[in-house]
Amino acid sequence: MLDEKLRPQGNPCSPRPTRRSPQSRTDSRDLNGPWGDQISGKKIGFRIGFQNINGLPIDPRHDIYKTLPEDLAKYEFDIFGAQEINLNLKHLAPSHSWGRRFQGNKVFNIAASNIHTTSQERRLFGGTALFLQPFSSARSTDHGHDDTGLGRWSWVSLQGRQGICTRIITGYRPIKDFSNRPGTVYSQQEKFFHEQGHPRDPRTAFLEDLGVVIRQWTQDGDQVVLGLDTNEYIFSGDIARWVNSLGLIPALQQLHPQLPEVATCDKGSRQIPIDGIWVTPSLDVIYGGMSGFGDCFTGPSDHRLLWIEVSNDSILG
Repeated sequence: MLDEKLRPQGNPCSPRPTRRSPQSRTDSRDLNGPWGDQISGKKIGFRIGFQNINGLPIDPRHDIYKTLPEDLAKYEFDIFGAQEINLNLKHLAPSHSWGRRFQGNKVFNIAASNIHTTSQERRLFGGTALFLQPFSSARSTDHGHDDTGLGRWSWVSLQGRQGICTRIITGYRPIKDFSNRPGTVYSQQEKFFHEQGHPRDPRTAFLEDLGVVIRQWTQDGDQVVLGLDTNEYIFSGDIARWVNSLGLIPALQQLHPQLPEVATCDKGSRQIPIDGIWVTPSLDVIYGGMSGFGDCFTGPSDHRLLWIEVSNDSILG
């Protein structure tokens, strides 16, 4: 969902010349349709996608647990990051555990949700997951989650040649909850910080804590691909200052500077992107775009699927 904030004027990113796909979409009349390059057959790069999937079914026998890996392979995603899996992984029965949901397919996957919750319900809002095809998982040297145990983000590292290491991160920043409703992602995290004796605003804490992690990785020389649902205009002052301080650039807007901004969540009437992909400048993003609303294959999500294709040389050496 989108926070109801005034939209800042202008786009602070500075487009740089990039290679363009001959299939790039420039027609701005259909603002609900696909944006950017068409997600057809993979060209010469490494394909990474992200989407807020609005939750996975509780029933592990649901068809999506079979079709999701198949569709990721069909669209040639090397890595796919999901936000808001909305499952209480801590309280799923062994027969309904995360690992059993994708049993029998070749996709390596990890997931994280709030381990501090006192809820016994199987549905718990929030959480993140990553899916890796065999080619990617063979090059993954490590993986992990938000160290607080809140499930705010998940990550994997890929080891390439010449010492190249790239971190792929998927994260969900909660929307401000003014009603203090129990069970919202904001309320869950607010409760955790309060019980720790250090009350913090969960939205601010997300940026601060993830920023510490990313700075450490980049200082170590690692590259970063970051996919987030920020629940805020991605070029707002707060978000722009944050990503600039991390040395990251908005991949899709740099790739298609001539295209109009479009909403990435179809709640509301304003054309404001709240989902984004950011990368370190050393990564060569050669294609990228977004699905249209309703075009995605992850279920009834109200968010677009965002994707980029990075040159193999820049990500794997």
